[in-house]
Amino acid sequence: GWTRTDASSYGYKWKEDDGAQAFETAMAAIDAAETHPAGTLSGIVFPGQVDTCSEAFLRRCLAEASDRKRPLQIHAAQSEPEYHEMVRRHGKSPIAWLDDLGLLRPQTIIGHGIFLNDHSWIKQPGDDLDRLAKSGATVAHSPTVFARTAAKLENFARYRQAGVNVALGTDTYPHDLFEEMRLALYLSRTDARRIEGSECADVFAAATIGGAEALGRADLGRLAVGCKADLLLVEIDHPLMQPARDPLRSMISSAGSRPIRDVIIDGKYVVRDHEVVTLDYRAAIAELIEIAACHEGQIQDVDVLGRRAEMLAPLSLPWAPSR
Repeated sequence: GWTRTDASSYGYKWKEDDGAQAFETAMAAIDAAETHPAGTLSGIVFPGQVDTCSEAFLRRCLAEASDRKRPLQIHAAQSEPEYHEMVRRHGKSPIAWLDDLGLLRPQTIIGHGIFLNDHSWIKQPGDDLDRLAKSGATVAHSPTVFARTAAKLENFARYRQAGVNVALGTDTYPHDLFEEMRLALYLSRTDARRIEGSECADVFAAATIGGAEALGRADLGRLAVGCKADLLLVEIDHPLMQPARDPLRSMISSAGSRPIRDVIIDGKYVVRDHEVVTLDYRAAIAELIEIAACHEGQIQDVDVLGRRAEMLAPLSLPWAPSR
């Protein structure tokens, strides 16, 4: 795990058992998920972050993933400090180290994969992008969570054109894949300084087929005989879809998820006529508000400088006084 002694640096706290107990708990969770009567759950071997795992532990994870024929996912190249820490330890980038250990392969998912050797914040010699492409590994790209902190992948189109399978994810609230597609598209164009090469069809493929390929699931991400009946039904005549000459472009650039009327997962409705049918939405929101208020009151207990919420995240505008 990470430890912090001040607001600008962090260290590491290594478990005496090298993660063995947590590993066994995780494997038991996978077994329980895959025997669940719902029949829609499966597991992946996920050793957390590249800088919080030993070489021996990662080799054990790789062996287990291979034996189970399951994907392996790990956060790597997700921050500038992580990059420099791995160079300090091993004399090579996080991506190069994973590749040399044999962890980069078609069944491996790299969470974020932003800070490669040639990223503008790094600028070090190396061949990280080429290693990702040749290995067949997937980069799970979540643009929103990093854009909020002024970081970005450089860039979506470059990874795709190099031959890297990119899968699009959320990783933060709001979990809206259409918003992620839009931001991935726009950031890719602004970073490349050109429109060509960053296309709606490409980010849509990353949000659908890219994720399915990362999981080794040919029955997901596409409409075809034998695939799961996972469908979105969209109101083409929705005002924000107009003009609907190119519906996909309209959704990504303008409408987002708002014209989605129904969502069907494995043949079962989870949204019907714009209403979630599998969740008491109002009760869930009430619970969320209660939990958030509780956590906000405890922030100073976990912040290394003892700062309260109003110091860490000041309000954009003050609340008007009540009358």
